[in-house]
Amino acid sequence: MNEGWLTFLQQLRFYLERHPGQDRRTVHVATSGEDWFRSEHQSGEVREDGSLVIRTPSRVIVSRYG
Repeated sequence: MNEGWLTFLQQLRFYLERHPGQDRRTVHVATSGEDWFRSEHQSGEVREDGSLVIRTPSRVIVSRYG
């Protein structure tokens, strides 16, 4: 449950800091980029195209804006 909240809060932070007011699309893919955050069970990276990639043991979540 804690990891789910962490995913939500990091996506909210990313939206507020980098893409306020823009619509979000979520796509599940694998990639690498600039470190955004890291926890025991997941990590987040910002890709070159400006999207946020969150990796968990069971999935990869990509948040894109604009």
